[in-house]
Amino acid sequence: MSLKRKRTPLTIEQKSEILQRLDKGEKASKIAQEYNIGKSTVTDIKKARPAIEKFITQSDTSSALKRKSMKTAEDQQLDQAVFLWFSQQREKGVPVSGPMLQEKAAILRERIHETQGTDHIVSSGWLQRFKDHHGIQQLSILGKQVDDSIVEGYIDKIKKIIMEENYEPEQLYKHQ
Repeated sequence: MSLKRKRTPLTIEQKSEILQRLDKGEKASKIAQEYNIGKSTVTDIKKARPAIEKFITQSDTSSALKRKSMKTAEDQQLDQAVFLWFSQQREKGVPVSGPMLQEKAAILRERIHETQGTDHIVSSGWLQRFKDHHGIQQLSILGKQVDDSIVEGYIDKIKKIIMEENYEPEQLYKHQ
């Protein structure tokens, strides 16, 4: 009785490497053995070459190559519009939260499709798929480093105000 081979999902990048190796004339059986996949899988990748190459050229982030499927958004036009808006906000240094992104998606969907009732498009599932498609790890932007001299200046101002106004510690801090 032969053992069944464990399923080995390949990334888009690995599939691209396989195509390059096939172009160089390597045998499908050798490639299949190295990637622990069946020879028929190598053949399937070769048949899917146009779709794989199209996906790679249309992907907007390098993280798309790490994906294992080539699924795209149901509404490509909306997806591209939301990602463009998100990218612009990031360029400006504006932090974008999940609810902000969902709200903007609903507004853009209404503009693009001129329809009302977009509750399903702004679900948490939609947000997760959007982040996965575009390789977004976290929505928030980490704070920028502040110059110590600026911080010291504020501390001095606060100390001066406390002294001038004769504030008591009970007025400054919440004691329990």
